[in-house]
Amino acid sequence: MITMAVADDFFTAYSKLPKKIQKAAKEFTRKFRKNPKSPGSHYEPIQNVREPRLKSVRVTQGYRAIVLAPDSGDVFVLLWVDNHDEAYRWAMDKRVEINPSTGSLQLLSTVNLEELPSTPAHDDAALPVASGRFAAFDDDQLFAAGIPKPLLPAVRAIYSDGDLDAIVPHLPPEAAEVLTGLACGMTLDEAIEEALAQPVAKVGPVDVEDVAAALVRPQSGRQFKVVDTDFDLD
Repeated sequence: MITMAVADDFFTAYSKLPKKIQKAAKEFTRKFRKNPKSPGSHYEPIQNVREPRLKSVRVTQGYRAIVLAPDSGDVFVLLWVDNHDEAYRWAMDKRVEINPSTGSLQLLSTVNLEELPSTPAHDDAALPVASGRFAAFDDDQLFAAGIPKPLLPAVRAIYSDGDLDAIVPHLPPEAAEVLTGLACGMTLDEAIEEALAQPVAKVGPVDVEDVAAALVRPQSGRQFKVVDTDFDLD
């Protein structure tokens, strides 16, 4: 059974398209939902991307959609739509990962991660590893709350509301809300419950390759919507 999901970023990109292209993109999306394996999709690999599963799919002669397409299997995720060059440029620094702790599917932008502030390593072994605004929480706790591991050093360098605001665009939505809740004085469980609008649930062993399972978890619903019918798509 084919599963098709759409990232919130896709709709953001769609809203900025010229009206004529929006019409074509809507028709493309309907056809893609029904048969993402159609030869008419014209899948193309994208060179030098950080996420090799990203593929380009033709919407019109000059516009492309970016899709998370499996090497095998039946799970496809529409991520972005834009003119050819901009779509490829958007894809260059993206990664799609399943968080091993929360089980959620997360779309990450790796652009300028090296330029984000980070807490330097200390030579003095007596100094605590944790520092900054969230020093009360160890790395495992923050990781369990959905903070991607590549961003933990930057989270450790947050000392002010301004620092937090600077990193939020790089975070998955649920992780950003958890940090905001913690900054407001919530406990970790309270912040997670507030971000997900439901009690904290323990996730069993997570298969980080099972995108279909990740998509049905409520945490993933902040960034991705599974589309079963044209009504859902509309």
